[in-house]
Amino acid sequence: MPTRHLIAVENRYWHYRQQGDITAETAIVLLHTSPGSSAMFAPLFAELGSLRPKMRILAPDIPGYGGTDPLPNPPASLQDYLPSFRAFFREMGLRQVILYGTGTGAQLAIAYAHAYPDKVANVLLDNAFHIDETERQAILTNSFPDLTPRADGSHLAKVWQMSTGFMQYFPWFMTDEAHRIGPVPTPEQTQQMAMEFLNAGVNYAHGYRAAFDHERAENVKRLTVPTTLFRWQGSAFLPQIDALIAEGFPANVQITDTPETLPQHYKTVAEGLVKGVKQ
Repeated sequence: MPTRHLIAVENRYWHYRQQGDITAETAIVLLHTSPGSSAMFAPLFAELGSLRPKMRILAPDIPGYGGTDPLPNPPASLQDYLPSFRAFFREMGLRQVILYGTGTGAQLAIAYAHAYPDKVANVLLDNAFHIDETERQAILTNSFPDLTPRADGSHLAKVWQMSTGFMQYFPWFMTDEAHRIGPVPTPEQTQQMAMEFLNAGVNYAHGYRAAFDHERAENVKRLTVPTTLFRWQGSAFLPQIDALIAEGFPANVQITDTPETLPQHYKTVAEGLVKGVKQ
C-alpha cells in the first residue's frame, strides 16, 4: 500500500505517493491525467505491489494539481514543467526512472524523455493520441472556460456542466451523439470530477492546455528511449489512439493491446512496467 508524503523542493511543496524500497535509485514513476491527482493510481499500485513488492513506485501530483504547489510562473508549454520534475527526482535520489503516464501524464512523460533521455529507462503511454490541427484549435479555444469565483456562484454551475460533459463527450463542449464517449455520469461521479477542477482552482487549465498542445504524433516519433504505447480497448479515446498508431513509429516504439475492463487493463500495464526491471 502506498504512503503519502509532502516534500519541499525549490521552495514549493510536492505531494506524492510511494511504495517499495524508498532507497532505490531507480523507480517506476506514475504521472496522472488532468485535473486529477495521483489518487487515481490506487489500483495500479496494488497490481505493481503484487508483482514486485520491493520495487520503488512513485506517483507525484503534477504541479498545480492534487496537493502539489503550482509552478512559480504560468507555464507556456509542457517544457516549463520539466526542470521542476528534474529537481523533484533529484531530491528523491533517483538516478533513472521508468515513466508511465496517462492523458496529461503521457505527454509529460514524452516531453521529459525528450529533455533527459539518459535519465529515462523506458516510457509507457496510456491515452496518448492524435488529433488534427483543426480539432486541436477548437479544443484549445473552447475547452477551458474561466472559473474565477463569482458572487452568484455561476462558476460552480459551469464546473458542474464541464464535469458532466467530460465524462460524456469528447471534446466535452460538443454535446452530440457523434462525440459521445460515455453514459450520463451519476451525481457522485460528477461531484468527484468537479472537486478536482475546484481543487486546481482558476489555473486548472495550465497543464491540460499544455498537454493538448503537445498531443502530436511527431513527438512520439522523436522518442529515442524504449517506448510502449498501450492500445486500451476500453478507452473512451480509442479512435484517437488508433489515429496515432496509424501515423507509424520507429522500432523503439511498440504497441501493446490491453483488455477492455479497467482491472485487466491495469494488470497488463503493470506487467509491462515491471518487464525487464532489475530488482
